[in-house]
Amino acid sequence: MLPHQHLTLLMRWERGLALKQLISAVIKPGMRVLDAGTGTGVAALWAAQAGAEVVGVDRGDLEIATQMAKANGLAERVRFLQADLNELTPDLVGGRFDALIAMVYFNDARRDEAQSRLVHRLCENLLHPGAIRIPDQVVYTATLCEWPTQDLETRKNRLLAQQQTLEGYYDLQFWPLMNQMQHSPPPSWYPERGQDGMLQSADLRVLSPVWPAFNVNYEAPGKPYPTHWVVPVNADGLANAVLWAQALKYKDTLIFRNESISWCNPALKVSRGETISAALDAQWRAENTLRVSTHQLPFSRSFAP
Repeated sequence: MLPHQHLTLLMRWERGLALKQLISAVIKPGMRVLDAGTGTGVAALWAAQAGAEVVGVDRGDLEIATQMAKANGLAERVRFLQADLNELTPDLVGGRFDALIAMVYFNDARRDEAQSRLVHRLCENLLHPGAIRIPDQVVYTATLCEWPTQDLETRKNRLLAQQQTLEGYYDLQFWPLMNQMQHSPPPSWYPERGQDGMLQSADLRVLSPVWPAFNVNYEAPGKPYPTHWVVPVNADGLANAVLWAQALKYKDTLIFRNESISWCNPALKVSRGETISAALDAQWRAENTLRVSTHQLPFSRSFAP
């Protein structure tokens, strides 16, 4: 993550203060704390201010974090280590820890699956029994939407027109570039975020309740994501997007909440009273597009709120 990206996150100060207050409340003097994905080292410094001995680990450059520790008189309480979190062992970090701070998420449900597996490995391999985990659970919900400015078919048609224009000018085939554009959409395809980090959604029309998708519990063994998200429809419309919400929690305390979007490919006309299923499959993971259909799966209590 680049410095300006760290600054953007820090300027969402209500979120930052919620994390700071939680660390100050639960981290005690003498604890050993691992700050996984430490970045600029801010969470590590808060843990050090609470009296802990901290190891901050990140695979990116840690010069800013090191200078931050010195600038705040905490260099003797924090050790920064540039390493891959997937390769950490107790020997590499000086033993096991009493607490883990793991703010390693991308605010994107499909990409955070790998992050959740990583945190489970850190808990298993590097923590003492009964250690504190921040967060200790991540709760995902989702809402089926009609979102005119997020219509995927319109964007695909625009790409096709651009492809035809390029091929006319340059006398070359450009479909490999355009296919990759669909698989790795540019940032401009996504809604803008407000100061609070939530997506700007003025033209969004909800077609379903906010409905549970899955929970990640770091005090229990890791489980795979479900294969489908099943939701009741409470309004007629054209379902072309799913709005995801991710809540990072510690016990009953909400640390902060994130939002992301997936596109329905193709969009589906839905009616009030129907039940809709979205496949959480390889297509969703690779392209951020969901295959949505009228629900044909045996209904499960796990889908109930």
